Amino acid sequence: MDRSLPDDERQSQILSAFLRKSARSGKLSSGTGDGEPEQTPEQKPVPQPQQKPAQDTPRAPSSFSVEGTLPPERPLPQAPAAEQPAETSARAGAAEREEEVILERPAAVPAQPPLEEALPEEYDEIILEPVLPPEPLAVDNPPAERQRRAEQPDEPASVTFPPPIDIDQWISPLKTPPRAAKHASKGSSKQNSRDDLVVVSDLHKGYIKGKVNIPVLRGVSFSVAEGEYLSIVGQSGSGKSTLLHLMGTLDIPDSGTVHFDGQRIDNLPTRQRDLLRNRYIGMIFQFYHLIPEMTMIENVLAPLMIRDSVFGYLTARRAFRNRAKELLEMVGLGHRIHHKPNELSGGEMQRTAIARALITEPRILLADEPTGNLDSKTSAEIVKLLRSLNEQRRLTIIMVTHDTAQAEEADRYIRLVDGQIAETVQRKG
Repeated sequence: MDRSLPDDERQSQILSAFLRKSARSGKLSSGTGDGEPEQTPEQKPVPQPQQKPAQDTPRAPSSFSVEGTLPPERPLPQAPAAEQPAETSARAGAAEREEEVILERPAAVPAQPPLEEALPEEYDEIILEPVLPPEPLAVDNPPAERQRRAEQPDEPASVTFPPPIDIDQWISPLKTPPRAAKHASKGSSKQNSRDDLVVVSDLHKGYIKGKVNIPVLRGVSFSVAEGEYLSIVGQSGSGKSTLLHLMGTLDIPDSGTVHFDGQRIDNLPTRQRDLLRNRYIGMIFQFYHLIPEMTMIENVLAPLMIRDSVFGYLTARRAFRNRAKELLEMVGLGHRIHHKPNELSGGEMQRTAIARALITEPRILLADEPTGNLDSKTSAEIVKLLRSLNEQRRLTIIMVTHDTAQAEEADRYIRLVDGQIAETVQRKG
């Protein structure tokens, strides 16, 4: 080999010789390589430097390669412009149409300014200024304002209240007549006191149990004079308690009438009957009916608390309490005024009930078996107390009892049998 040749040509000749020798021996790089003899350092090919292709001609990669060498690149064939595939033409047309659409798009919408910049200036004060409380009114108004208020004063809100209850107009005939003073005066006798305070006429009363009407009173008629002590005696179920309840307006008769001081009271409305009972009728019951949470003096004051308003009761509270203490001392319970009912005996509770019935200064006292739950000694004391009230205060008393001995202590007693008056007995002497 001629060493005077340039290096590039000499390397090309060496590579060509190596390729020819490899082709003859079947030892190309694309073969299997089995049975290839071990190459000596002298037989190793010299790497051929890569030739730079022309910049304007694209090259395709070679179909085979040899380790350590790169084959020369061949230019890719270019198809004529007229023979381009249909897919390429379609893509080119779509690109042109897209360019046309882009050119036809309207201009972008300008960004909206902030709300504070978009609103007119007159809105700035409303939005940005804080809400302040109203200024306080001046203590001294200007003269013009004072003049306006003097000419047009503010009218207060109109509130309509119900008219006050005129109890005297409702129960005007029940006022104490002059004849009551005659009975209370000294030297008066019962012979000239035959002015009837209570008149009962042909009373009938029955109770319905299921479909059966059970008659209790059947045509009872009698009268009670002012200041008289009358007893109604009879066995259990004879109608004596029912008769007392009708006279006290606690019940309504089926037929017949009840008059009190000349006025019919059995047909009064409920409200008027309650006022009549609170003002003019005192009642004593067999089972006391004391309020367990209240002391003795508070139980005695209960009718006054009901009768008067809160203001009226508080105004006269001292006088009312003194009155209650006097009554408790009269019945022998002055030392028990601050005790409660569960701390008293049966006789003491009944005495308290008598004081409660007298606190309103009634014109008549109705006692429904006041000794029914008491022993004989205590019962005698209660009857004696009632008798003293009748004699000293000229108080009209109607007492219901089943004991004939107690009934005989009255001025007169009536015996009831099966809802009818069987006899009337006048006390001797």
